[in-house]
This record gives sequence, C-alpha cells and structure tokens, in this order.
Amino acid sequence: MFQKNDLARITVDLPMKLQKKLKAIAALQGKSMREVIIDALEQELRSTNNATKQSLTNLEL
Repeated sequence: MFQKNDLARITVDLPMKLQKKLKAIAALQGKSMREVIIDALEQELRSTNNATKQSLTNLEL
C-alpha cells in the first residue's frame, strides 16, 4: 500500500462505540481498521468543495 517513509503517524482517541463499529466494519470487509480509516479519509477528502480542492492542489500533496 504505502512505503514506510511515505507514512506519518497520528493518534486519535475514539469513543468506544465508534471504535467497536469501526472494528466490526473492518471485519465484515476483510480489512484492517487502518485500511478502513485510510479509505474513509481519502473518500472524505475527495468529496470536499472545489475551493478546498484547489487549496490542497497548491500544497502539492
């Protein structure tokens, strides 16, 4: 998926209910929770409005 030097580590505290739902969804999809989170984050970032997309493009992500 990604090479180690292309990764940044973050820590997020989740409500227990959300963590349990995440774990269940990951299991049903045959994915790790990490993969589900990355997929969801990528989808959210793609759905941002045009002004935000332009700003992100300027950052050369």
